[in-house]
Amino acid sequence: MSTKRHTLYNLAGNILSYIVLLVTVPLYLDLIGLDRYGILSIIWLLLGYFGFFDFGIGRAVAHKIAGLRKGDQDGQKDVLWAGLTSSMPLALAGALILYFVLQFVLGRWISMDAALHEESNAAVIWVALSLLPLVLSSVFNGVLLGNRQFLAINVVDVSTRALLQLLPLAAALIVSPDLASLAQAVFWARVLGLAAWALACIRMVSGALTPRWRIHLVQSLWKYGGWITLSALVGPLLSGLERFFIGNLQGAAAVTLYAVPFSLIAPVVMLAGSLSMALFPRYASIGREGSLQLAQRATGAVIVMITPLMVLLAFLVQPFLAVWISPEFAQKSMGVAQILVVGFWANSLAKVFHTQLQGEGKPHVVAWVHLAELIPFLILLSVLTHQWGISGAAMAWTIRTVVDMGLLGYKSGAWQWRTPLFLAAFLLVTMASVLSYMMSLDLYGLLGVGLPCLMITFWWSWRMGLGGYLRSLVPGVFFK
Repeated sequence: MSTKRHTLYNLAGNILSYIVLLVTVPLYLDLIGLDRYGILSIIWLLLGYFGFFDFGIGRAVAHKIAGLRKGDQDGQKDVLWAGLTSSMPLALAGALILYFVLQFVLGRWISMDAALHEESNAAVIWVALSLLPLVLSSVFNGVLLGNRQFLAINVVDVSTRALLQLLPLAAALIVSPDLASLAQAVFWARVLGLAAWALACIRMVSGALTPRWRIHLVQSLWKYGGWITLSALVGPLLSGLERFFIGNLQGAAAVTLYAVPFSLIAPVVMLAGSLSMALFPRYASIGREGSLQLAQRATGAVIVMITPLMVLLAFLVQPFLAVWISPEFAQKSMGVAQILVVGFWANSLAKVFHTQLQGEGKPHVVAWVHLAELIPFLILLSVLTHQWGISGAAMAWTIRTVVDMGLLGYKSGAWQWRTPLFLAAFLLVTMASVLSYMMSLDLYGLLGVGLPCLMITFWWSWRMGLGGYLRSLVPGVFFK
């Protein structure tokens, strides 16, 4: 199958998940309120962060299987069971640690009233248990990714993400909107997701249910996965820690004012993420020269495709929030979305370099880059959040993503910041963000300034190759 088809499968899966998000967020806010939703977003964030307790085994499984001879069923079974036996004790240890971390974060760090504090205490055990199916799912995902089964990956992934949004919502409607009921629903969504991942894997790998043990494979997975783990430890802190600062300084409601615009813009990165996921097995199976050329082409494609989308978002996101949630919500979150647009543009490019380095067997480079960013980011986040609240937190996150893009791009060798393509795109996105903030919620002003900016950006992107990329995607769905 072609990279184009794989990318489109991944992109379609992300778009479906985004639609579910757009539908459910206003319903959540109506049913459970700003404070509970803020706490729920922190619970989701912590649960996702503790997914690092797979210790990179899932991605190591994908990397190992991508390098196997095609049709090597015995080899795949060996890798699958090496991954599962490695992940099971890690999942149990992670769940135990997560339980105590949640007790501290929800009990002492996030500002909330006594009633919510009592609800959060009852929810902790269910959130901790949810880590078990999450970690084990990553192994089955790795097997499918190594085999380039992107259609199956996206069917299961979209279904799981939909369950994670819809089951808690159903629990709030039918049972109770308290945090304990929501956390139980999250747990059962994860269990159903694990069952779906396992079934997809069993159908693909012959005899997958027969246990196998190869100690040399376990050692190999740990060697690769160890660096992935270091990156997984630090990476989510760099992309979620600001919510904990906001929750501590300004309360759970302020977390929602930041998290909703963040969640609204974040899926735009799915274009780069979809392409990067499709390329990962190829990076793992070709030499350095071919990998470099592949990443350079991917970087150019992401720039010309993502820049018009980000300019469009810069002008539309605030009016959309006013209609989607409320004008009051849009006013209170003013500035956050515009700042984050620049950050997510940079994050899209960083995705390409991140995946290239891991696919080439260099996860240690990504880990060291993220580790080097952590302390400066913490200092910057503390200063800017104290000074400007949620807008300051957005500034700190955006500055960090721009630096991350530059460092990973430099280390990958696939990108140079001086290229006119990059500089023009960065200038267009930044200019659109500044102008949209100056226009505030003035619809006529946004249209008067936004339309010319969008037309200029689209014309530039088309001249730089957007037309060729778009034309090549459509036949890529049907032909190799």
